[in-house]
Amino acid sequence: MSIISRFRTPEGAVQFFAAYDATLALWDVPHEALDVETSFGTTHVNVAGSADLPPLVLLHAPQISPPVWYPTIAPLSRHFRVYAPDAVDQIGRRVPSRRLKTPKDCFDWHCGLLDALKLERVTVIGHSQGGWQALN
Repeated sequence: MSIISRFRTPEGAVQFFAAYDATLALWDVPHEALDVETSFGTTHVNVAGSADLPPLVLLHAPQISPPVWYPTIAPLSRHFRVYAPDAVDQIGRRVPSRRLKTPKDCFDWHCGLLDALKLERVTVIGHSQGGWQALN
């Protein structure tokens, strides 16, 4: 399996992950990180909220990552078990083996992600391209 990277240099990756972690620290609720396998590679998922709440998947816009949800994570996680995955073909904490090139790829990745998380029915919120992915 080949690994796809969005980073041009190792230094760029270090800077990005420092910013990722600093922004994730703004999540003012307890949260955990999961890494799940799909046919598109390893997907990193930030999770918040009680496990007994209904699941909500947050799909971020392109060229940003799940920590961006910090302004809304507290109110959402009071009502939902929130799953905020790093889109497998965007910059973030994931190890992709291939990109999402078609609407069917989006569908297959999301189904694989939900299967790996053992989620049958979810509510989805998508921002920008995340909304497009949700529609696919």
